[in-house]
Amino acid sequence: MRTLIFILCLAFTTPALADGASAARAWITELQATGYSEIEQSLTWLWRIRITAERGDVVREIVLDRTTGEVLRDISRAEDGDVSHPFEEEEEEEEEEEEEEDDDDDDDD
Repeated sequence: MRTLIFILCLAFTTPALADGASAARAWITELQATGYSEIEQSLTWLWRIRITAERGDVVREIVLDRTTGEVLRDISRAEDGDVSHPFEEEEEEEEEEEEEEDDDDDDDD
């Protein structure tokens, strides 16, 4: 009976773990494509996936949920101490573009 329970638990959790691993591979590919080097993958104390990469004087750290692949943190740090959040900046740029398109549509009326 215990063996059956173990097998069922393993069967239900293994696909979920694959989501985090595939998300990590996708992020690593994206980082390589955008010129980052020294890319390392590790686990945090809370068993989350941490990816660190360097491009020039910028170090980027991405933390993913191991089961879902959700981005929990995405921070870039420069040597001068400047900190940015690339993931949030991309969302803000998309929102600004949508607002500009809406303004353009309003002008046509």
